[in-house]
Amino acid sequence: MTFWVSSFLCFSANFTQDCFRTFNFQKVVQNFELPFLDKIPGDNKILPYKNYFCNNFEFKCSQKVPVNMLEIEDKLISDDIIEEYFCCDLCKCKGECCVEGDAGAPLEEEEIDQIEENIDSIKKYMTPEGIKSIGKEGVFVVDTDGDYTTPLVNGQECAYSFQEDSITLCAIERAYRNGDIPFNKPISCHLYPIRTFKMRNGHTGLNYHIWDICKEARINGAEKQIKVYQCVKEPIIRAFGKEFYSCLEQADHLYTTEESEKTE
Repeated sequence: MTFWVSSFLCFSANFTQDCFRTFNFQKVVQNFELPFLDKIPGDNKILPYKNYFCNNFEFKCSQKVPVNMLEIEDKLISDDIIEEYFCCDLCKCKGECCVEGDAGAPLEEEEIDQIEENIDSIKKYMTPEGIKSIGKEGVFVVDTDGDYTTPLVNGQECAYSFQEDSITLCAIERAYRNGDIPFNKPISCHLYPIRTFKMRNGHTGLNYHIWDICKEARINGAEKQIKVYQCVKEPIIRAFGKEFYSCLEQADHLYTTEESEKTE
C-alpha cells in the first residue's frame, strides 16, 4: 500500500528510499482531475478551510496555494485529517450536528435497505415527530443534488434523532448499541467531521469539515492531543479497513517527525 504526504513524496508502507517521487501543483491537479477552489460555491459539501476538494466545478485559483494532501491507494486525503485536533464533546455541543444544516445525513443505497428492513426496531427510539416524518416522506428523501439523505422534522433535526438529558442522539445508533439491529448509524454521520466524495477518476476524497458548532470539539481535541483521524478511528476502520488506518498513523508519525525537525 502506498501513500503520498504533504511534501509530495511518494512512499511505500516501509518508506524505502527508491520509491520517492516529487509532484508539482499542476501535475497533481491533472493526474487526479481535482480542482482546488479559492472560494466556496453554494455547496455545503465544499469545506471552508485550507484545501478545497471538489469535482463539480471548473478549476480556478486566484493565488498560489500549498497543496497538502496524502494518497492511500484510491483515496485522496486532506492532511488536515492527520494534523488538526478534534474530539467530540457532547456535553457542550449537545449533538447539534443532528439538528443544524439544511439537509439530512447522506445515505448509501445499502443503508437505505438496512433501515427499511429494520425500521420497526429503530422506531422504538424515535420521536413521534420523527416517526410521522418518515411515515409521510419515507425512510429517505432525495435532496436538491439528487443524493439520498435522511428526512428532516420541520426542516430542522434529522427524523432519526431524539433527545436524552438535553443531548440530541441517533435512534439508529441506539438501536445498534442495544443489539436491536445489526448495523450502526449512517457512515456519513459516523465519520464526521470527515466528509467523503467521489472524484471523476473514481478515487474517493476525504476532507475535514470545519463547522462553528464543533468549536468545543476542536478545543477538546487540542487539550487531549487527539487528532481528527484518531477521534474517528472506529468509523474509518469500518469504512476503509485497518490497513488504511495504519497508513494514516504512519503518515502522522512522518509528519510529526518532519515538523519536529523544522523547529530544531
